[in-house]
Amino acid sequence: MKNRILLIPLAVMLALSGGLIGCGGEEVPEATEYTLTISSTAGGSVTNPGEGTFTYDDGTLVNLVAEPEAGYYFVNWIGDVDTIANVNAVATTITMNDSYSITAKFEAIPAAQYNLTISSTTEGWLLCGNVTTPGEGTFIYSSGTVVNLVAQAEEVCQFVGWTGDVGTIADVNAATTTITINGDYSIRANFRPYVYRMLAAGGGHTVGLKSDGTVVAVGSNAYGQCNVVGWTDIIQVSAGDWHTVGLRTDGTVVAVGDNTYGQCNVVDWSAILQVAAGYWHTVGLKDGGTMVAVGDNYYRECDVGGWTDIVHVAAGSRHTAGLRSDGTVVAAGSNAYGRCDVGGWDLF
Repeated sequence: MKNRILLIPLAVMLALSGGLIGCGGEEVPEATEYTLTISSTAGGSVTNPGEGTFTYDDGTLVNLVAEPEAGYYFVNWIGDVDTIANVNAVATTITMNDSYSITAKFEAIPAAQYNLTISSTTEGWLLCGNVTTPGEGTFIYSSGTVVNLVAQAEEVCQFVGWTGDVGTIADVNAATTTITINGDYSIRANFRPYVYRMLAAGGGHTVGLKSDGTVVAVGSNAYGQCNVVGWTDIIQVSAGDWHTVGLRTDGTVVAVGDNTYGQCNVVDWSAILQVAAGYWHTVGLKDGGTMVAVGDNYYRECDVGGWTDIVHVAAGSRHTAGLRSDGTVVAAGSNAYGRCDVGGWDLF
């Protein structure tokens, strides 16, 4: 009898440990398992629990940690994300209620954007050149971008060099070069006209422009009209009766000789394209086609302030003539001998 009593509890324990019966005599089902497949896009990885396929019991709360690489940032979790606590968080959780496949999405951090402003200068000369690549204006580039630069000179001009924020320009003296964008830059392509040898004859003197931009003169020097030694960067000369005028590459003007009527008062002139010296007056053609004039205006030879669209100018003893871009001609000053009767001309 004693032995039977001991055998009954032992049998119950064996049944429970073997899963044969549970509380109330019911069988205990085995836990349901699900798979979680984890991956990542380029630019980072999932460090917890890692990447690959993992098996979890139903209802398990799995910690997720995504880590971006240098130069990338975490965007969000994509895929079967319904049970992820926060799809936008680098560190979050997912509840395993089914088999899931999720991906940690990363993207490259956008490079900083900078402005590159490009212009050109002809130092007073019209249409001397421009920047053809990438053009002129303001352009936006990402940090580190290498931008091709091409400066194109007109036939009568030459490229001089790049100025401005030129620290990352490969060769500031080359018309075709590159610039590396590491910040906001403003650069300029500089051009100047070629110097062409030329002569000018005045009332009693002769002036010569050399290919190196210097000037020589011979003849009467009663008013100092031949005192041109020391002139440099000259691209055009003109000789009046008693004075000499020179145009510099930067569009400024110099003059020597008789200044009785202020015909040499050109020190404040700028952006000049061409000069012409008359008997007692001097005229200048400005960038933009307008005119300036100084000196004797007895015959109104200096009344050129309203002229526009001028492309070439000439000065006589007592009159001034200008050629317009459409081929017509205007004139002011003494009309003795009909020298100003050019209203019907069409030179084109």
